[in-house]
Amino acid sequence: MSDIIIMSNNMESLKLLLDKDTSSTKPKLIKKSGLFTKKFLKWNLQQLKSGKTTLYADNTKYYDPVKRNIKKIPLDKRYKKFKIKPSFLSKNVKVGSSYAPQSFFNSIKNQSQEFSYELQKDKGISNFLDDEEIRSNILLKTLINQNNISGNYRIIIKGSVDGVLIDDNYNIDKDFWKDNKMDFLKDSEFAIWNNDILEQQTITFIFSKETKLNYKFFDQAFLNGVSHCFFTPILNHFENIIEGTKAKATKKKYQGLVNKIQGKQLKNEFKEGYIHKYAKGIKRNDICHVCEDLQIEVVIEQPLNNTEKLFEYRSNKKPLKKFKFLNTRSDHVEYATNNDLFKQYEPISISQKEMIETKKQLDKDKIYNTYTKNSYGISTLKTLDNYYVLDNEFYNCVKEFEKDTVLEKCDIDALKYKELQSFIDAGTHFNGTIDFVDTSQYKEQITKDIKHIDMTKAYTCFEQCKYYNGFMGHITDFREVDNFEEKGLYRIVDIDFSNCSEQFKDLNVMLSWFVDNNIYTDAELRALKEQKATFKITHGAFGTGFDMKLSNDMINKKVLVKQLDSGEDIKIPYYCKYFGMITMTGKTKKFYMDGDKKYFESMNFKNASIYYENNTAKIVFDKSTCFNKKHITAQITAYQRLIMLEQLLEMNFDNLVRVCVDGIYYKEHDIKLHKSFSEKTKMTFKNSPCEEYLSGILLSDFNTEDNYSLPTAKPRKFYKTELFDGEGGLGKTYHNIFIDKGLINLCYIPHSWKLSTAQTKQLEREQGETLQTSVHHYIFNKETVGFDILKNYSVILIDECSMLTEKQKQYIIENTAGRVIFMGDIDMQLAPCDGDQMNKSGIDNIERLTKNWRFQDDKMLALNNVLRKNGDEKYINYFKLGIKTITKDELKKQYKPEDIILNYYKDNKYGEMFKDIEKYKVTKNTRDYKNGEIVFDKNIQYTEFRHGYTIHSVQGETFDKNIYIDIRSRKGKTLLQNRLFYTAISRAKYFGQLHLIIDNQVPSIKDLESTFINDLECSATLEFIGINEKTAKILKKKIDYKKQFEKDLKKIGFTL
Repeated sequence: MSDIIIMSNNMESLKLLLDKDTSSTKPKLIKKSGLFTKKFLKWNLQQLKSGKTTLYADNTKYYDPVKRNIKKIPLDKRYKKFKIKPSFLSKNVKVGSSYAPQSFFNSIKNQSQEFSYELQKDKGISNFLDDEEIRSNILLKTLINQNNISGNYRIIIKGSVDGVLIDDNYNIDKDFWKDNKMDFLKDSEFAIWNNDILEQQTITFIFSKETKLNYKFFDQAFLNGVSHCFFTPILNHFENIIEGTKAKATKKKYQGLVNKIQGKQLKNEFKEGYIHKYAKGIKRNDICHVCEDLQIEVVIEQPLNNTEKLFEYRSNKKPLKKFKFLNTRSDHVEYATNNDLFKQYEPISISQKEMIETKKQLDKDKIYNTYTKNSYGISTLKTLDNYYVLDNEFYNCVKEFEKDTVLEKCDIDALKYKELQSFIDAGTHFNGTIDFVDTSQYKEQITKDIKHIDMTKAYTCFEQCKYYNGFMGHITDFREVDNFEEKGLYRIVDIDFSNCSEQFKDLNVMLSWFVDNNIYTDAELRALKEQKATFKITHGAFGTGFDMKLSNDMINKKVLVKQLDSGEDIKIPYYCKYFGMITMTGKTKKFYMDGDKKYFESMNFKNASIYYENNTAKIVFDKSTCFNKKHITAQITAYQRLIMLEQLLEMNFDNLVRVCVDGIYYKEHDIKLHKSFSEKTKMTFKNSPCEEYLSGILLSDFNTEDNYSLPTAKPRKFYKTELFDGEGGLGKTYHNIFIDKGLINLCYIPHSWKLSTAQTKQLEREQGETLQTSVHHYIFNKETVGFDILKNYSVILIDECSMLTEKQKQYIIENTAGRVIFMGDIDMQLAPCDGDQMNKSGIDNIERLTKNWRFQDDKMLALNNVLRKNGDEKYINYFKLGIKTITKDELKKQYKPEDIILNYYKDNKYGEMFKDIEKYKVTKNTRDYKNGEIVFDKNIQYTEFRHGYTIHSVQGETFDKNIYIDIRSRKGKTLLQNRLFYTAISRAKYFGQLHLIIDNQVPSIKDLESTFINDLECSATLEFIGINEKTAKILKKKIDYKKQFEKDLKKIGFTL
């Protein structure tokens, strides 16, 4: 910590500091209209952070040097005059305008391996914490802050009778309490160290510092085991080959290999084999020679890591066999008989007691195992053959419950959406305990006039709240917004309570509930509005709603979480465990192994950290994803608070004594009892109150960036279904993927993998982001997969929607839980091959962009406009459009592989024409390539030689090079229909890219007109069966339209 300069406590010190500041950014004004300017206060904070002062100009606030931000001085709300909370003063020392624990100012960093505190009177923490703090639900957080504990620790909390209450490993950082506090709460009212059961016990907190291991090369000699751990599996394999074959040559060959391993008795002597030569173990360098001699491949894996091998060697000759080993302990490897060391076995459910016994037996038999832990002990246990989990009846129940709602797929990835997660964190408020009067008088004896009511199964009462209107499931948008019309979480400012009732004002002051710059659910804001407060919405995370129904099992069943030494079982309801579980946002996954330190030091993990303590290694991997449903818990606790508000408004404010999470202590008077509440006889005042009723509430001016992130995406009205309609090149897809960053958890679904790949690569190239994609085919031809795709994502972007049928459109809308945004050109782009094309009915909003970004010259834009004006006519005279024509002979000379040839149907004639030019179409999705991509390397897997591409296959794409269009239909007798032709030409940026492929001479206009009219007659005949009056009118209309079309061409300068 840098030195802190303590200056005299007056404004003269700050003025002197300001005068000495020669920077160009220093403020010009200190005050304006009697108030400190924002620029001056910002400068003041910078001076505090840099250690140039300990003073802050606004004496209602203080500087926290631990968090490095400005906070409001906490006042005791029981007094009208200015009085700082005693609990705050007892924990902190004042230096200038800064408050922090004495340990911080002394720069104390305790390096000892263990801290132990006992709650018993006159011992341990009682010497420097008062009784209120000892009974607090945040005692653990207090101990960590006051002792400046940070880093990786094993935290053990135990009772003198009940034994270990919690034993787990944590990375203690600034987010420790926020991410892990649910581990330490017994229920909504008590922590695991302050409940009534433990009243007479001594509670001990132990912080055991873990040592991070650094890699040290250890040249192991593999031998340990009943027999030679390395050679025995190889020998057994060769002997099995000999026993199973009748071929003499094979027997002779493998017998020779057996002799090399186990030795051979010669006429006059015994020739030793490898098991004799390496009787003390074989080292890695020697394994290379053995691989060549025995013609084998050897791989030695590391535990828990299938990407970084400990050793790998393959003989130059094609190996007879690949042997995979796992280095399970020092100088020992185990052979994987199934050749898959990382196979996921079907879990075996056992009780916690059986889990402990199984672990002991495995260790006794020296059988390799890894395990995971929860706060109460081992939770999973894995060997090379089996996978044990705790009784999973709870998880089965959760699985069924989530399947019946949208909860199964509405997670947010905290690592992908860091800003959104911080916003959700700031809007998730757990309810605490607040005293309305001094309750110290009730700690020893509670008077008869004190009554207690409590919500029954508080987390399940949400439907009984008058403000209940469901839950936000899928978060679809995170953006600036000025309303709270959708289900979601919203940031508010400029709250005005002047029109609210006095009782509501008093309650809000005591509970510190609604405060500027904080984040609340839409239900809370409806309640605030009903109380006649006014406020402004600035930002929100919102989406689609659903109605949650808890099953009977979720409400009434309990799960065993711990069996105490005293024999008592600790059980909690399924719903409590579930709502705590979905809140977790830990960024790492931890595995445990037992063994000697030297062995773990030899593990070469690039993507993990290894900590060691008391013969146990904790191997910590950073998660690639961190899915959670914390926004659901935010809404659960909000409904719980709102029911509390309903009840408090029915009571006399002056008779309120304490609000304790979901309970109310009050002096007896007539009240109207809310249906969620019931009277309780059990009462205690021994657990201490919190500073605020809502956890994480921000009570002072602050720098938002220090607490949560705000979205930068601009406002956009929410629609469940939307259509971006219009010609290609308007930026419909670009707008929704590249520009609007307010859409959350989206999946892009065009008609082809080629188009999806192009968008994926462009997004990664331009913005460094990944894009989740699928294709139309997967939604409709693989129903289960398609259903999962539509449920898995919050926003579904359907591109080239003109190719969908109306039935398919309805299927997508009905099965998508979040938003659906269709994008396409329904009027002019290609329609589906079968079925009625989707229409615009039933879509909430139709959006049309205006500027065409694809066409880069006026002539291309004019051509686009003419063709669109022509509409969905059957045929037009394409040779009157001014597009260059090219004969097939000329094409052979001019064509380059980077160009594209488009025709109506799949035809190999161009493949034959350009058989000497390498160009291929990928036919199957792989890791590196997607179906439909064009490549130029014949060695790429799953490709076919191709030079001609159908117009259907390139819809939605843009090409930079020449485009050659074969305008003949399938039979070669008629021209392309206008939709097909329009789709083909609109792939170009410039008019000069376009070429029409003809035979060796241009057909006469007369022939084309004859073809045009004849085809119309043929089409009409098929449709109406016979030339009648109706048919004649249709023909005349089409011919008149053709004449008008020719006039339009002349106007824009095309040569006829």
